[in-house]
Amino acid sequence: MVYTPHPQDSGAGHSHFTLVFTNVGTDACTLDGYPGLVAIDADGGVLGDHAGQMTTGQDQPVLLAAEGGSADVEVLFTSAGVYGCTVVTAYGLRAYLPGTGDGIFAAAAIPVCERNVSLFSVGPFRTP
Repeated sequence: MVYTPHPQDSGAGHSHFTLVFTNVGTDACTLDGYPGLVAIDADGGVLGDHAGQMTTGQDQPVLLAAEGGSADVEVLFTSAGVYGCTVVTAYGLRAYLPGTGDGIFAAAAIPVCERNVSLFSVGPFRTP
């Protein structure tokens, strides 16, 4: 999974980034719906709260070809400063594919609330 920020599109306490998921297996697969997403500290502990889901009306299955096929999701991010919480810097992001408990890690030094606040809204899988 690759984290790509889009600072040029930031404003008014909001920004967004893209997460790209690449199939490294030898078989094609299909991703459908939304990934779970959390910010984590260096020990793997969850920071803040799990991401909510964006309602886009574009929730369609995406077929990933074997060995290199990809899908991405857009993530909206609200600045932690908006909430008046204790702000810490995340070590990275962990995404969970629908129907699995397997987490996929991407390094991302993002300022987040330490506890109980969800700053992320994640969109459905889509073809990049």
